[in-house]
Amino acid sequence: MECFKQRQTEIAMKRLIAAFALFVITQAYGAEVISVMPLANCFVCSTEPSKTMYWQGKNSKAVLILVPGGEGYIGLKPEQTDHPFHQFQTLKRLTNSDLTSGHFDVVLLDSPAPLSPNQRYPTARGGADHLIRIESVIRYYKEKTGLPVWLMGHSNGGISLTEFVKYAQKNGKLDLISGVVASAIRNESYFNAPTPFPMLFLHHKTDGCSATW
Repeated sequence: MECFKQRQTEIAMKRLIAAFALFVITQAYGAEVISVMPLANCFVCSTEPSKTMYWQGKNSKAVLILVPGGEGYIGLKPEQTDHPFHQFQTLKRLTNSDLTSGHFDVVLLDSPAPLSPNQRYPTARGGADHLIRIESVIRYYKEKTGLPVWLMGHSNGGISLTEFVKYAQKNGKLDLISGVVASAIRNESYFNAPTPFPMLFLHHKTDGCSATW
């Protein structure tokens, strides 16, 4: 009987240690949702803040800000510490020195509302409200971290990416970004010269979407 009690105690301790280890890992690589107010307003702009999910790396050298595809609306909640979507989980690995260099902070930019949900081509991604939100988030995380910012756009987010670069060129704000990542961006997307920063283009060779390249 005494041996049985000792065995049960050992099992309970192992479970407690495992739970504590999981808690530590979650805290180390968990995210926080941060609301960022738009820095400027316009006639058609909303004053609602942009929600962002922020994963902090260790000894980070840059911040990667993702403008997601689809409708651009993730639906982040203030209490969230993670997001299960596989693409976001892949980017999250950039903050984990056990899986990658861990030298990146990663930010997801959530739109307060779906961007052009009933249009084949999401024109709202080139609108003033959306572009001001992107600029506001870039400025916020540059100030928060003191790190250079890389802007990433995926699929429909590629339109946001290219439109923001053109917006930055037009307004003399190219110094806001230190590089871009174009991931399976829409084939209507294009960049104008000059682009004085590194550019990484990602696309899967078996991507079946006819609207991306």
